[in-house]
Amino acid sequence: MKAKALRIAGERKALLEERSGAIDGFYGRVVRPSLPPTFWDLRPPALLYSLPGVAEYINSDLDVPGEISEEAFLPEISGFITQWVSQEKRRLVDLLLSSHPYLDDSGEKVLDLSLAIFTCERGNSARVQHWSSPTCVAFGWQDAHFYVSAGWDLKVDLVGYGALCILLGILGLDPNITLASTLTEMNPKFACMHCWNLAKSAQPPREVHTLTWKDCVCHFFSSCTPSSHLSLLILGHASSRLGEAVH
Repeated sequence: MKAKALRIAGERKALLEERSGAIDGFYGRVVRPSLPPTFWDLRPPALLYSLPGVAEYINSDLDVPGEISEEAFLPEISGFITQWVSQEKRRLVDLLLSSHPYLDDSGEKVLDLSLAIFTCERGNSARVQHWSSPTCVAFGWQDAHFYVSAGWDLKVDLVGYGALCILLGILGLDPNITLASTLTEMNPKFACMHCWNLAKSAQPPREVHTLTWKDCVCHFFSSCTPSSHLSLLILGHASSRLGEAVH
């Protein structure tokens, strides 16, 4: 009897997994192309499987996978995704406004600012990482949606913001209004002075890695920076050294 119960439970589990996989396939094949292009790389949030129609399909008592009705499922899932994205963006905007109260509430445009930096502790895997560190750093919605769709708890990062302020100071830019896209287009290159000194004093001398602006922020969390200080050298710029950023 026990063996039979285990077999039945195993078959049931396999059937539920097959149905969940069918929903995933339906999302990629039918739902994703129907969404705005900015949604195409969005990972479906786990809440999708709790939608009434989806949950009913997955947990059906039938012994066969069953058919997915495009007419019924497409509006339910696409409507949910659109609403979910709007809610999550608003939640992140509210987090930024509470941490930077001097910002104007311009809605989702706040997420386009360079100071839209979020962090969470690295788990077993991370799809977004700009530098090796125990902390995951997400820049704007473009990075953040990978984490929020997986249910990770993001928080506004004021540590990286300090590094960003110093970095932008030498470029003559205001961190409170500078867009992330502006920095990406400028593409300034930096070097960590601590890493630079270690590389040049090594025998034989090692290559010094150049850093983008995002790398600089993430580098602030790396174990290479002693006493939680980060000192940067901007490359190809008349003013060579940035001040130290301190945790």
